[in-house]
Amino acid sequence: MIGSSIGYRGDGFVRLNHSSHPQKITIVFSTEDQNSLLVTQGRNDENSLTVTVSNGHLKLSLFQNGDFYGIQCDVRINDGQLHTLTLEIKAKTISLILDGKDPITQEIDKVIDFQSDYLFIGGKIQEFLVGKPGFRGCIYQIIVDTTEIDFSDNNNSLTTANIVPCLE
Repeated sequence: MIGSSIGYRGDGFVRLNHSSHPQKITIVFSTEDQNSLLVTQGRNDENSLTVTVSNGHLKLSLFQNGDFYGIQCDVRINDGQLHTLTLEIKAKTISLILDGKDPITQEIDKVIDFQSDYLFIGGKIQEFLVGKPGFRGCIYQIIVDTTEIDFSDNNNSLTTANIVPCLE
């Protein structure tokens, strides 16, 4: 049992075990970290999606069949305050929404498809994590499409490693 929130110390992850590609991911989190990995899906840089904290800002990177697409928010999020990230993925567009503000949208030339890959929150299995430090901070809520992930339920919907309860 994890609790109502999950804490990361830079070496942990939550892997969501789902069989379909989510269209919308919402994460409520806080961090004071300057650089870390928040969300990743995909096994290599050929086809991968990552959302990182980069110099205190959210940065989305998408590698799709050799093409690179990127989005960066201007707002600093490493202030220890609660922030809500919503990631919307449609066939040929991807949008990043921070704290309910206007979305930042990127058009993609090809259909986004990561159906066979797990979605990692806060880090990734070390064999796939090269040069990307894991998340340090707390995650209070994860919603995938319309389903809220229950951190306290020991079921097959998620796999965890090196996470701790947050100090509430």
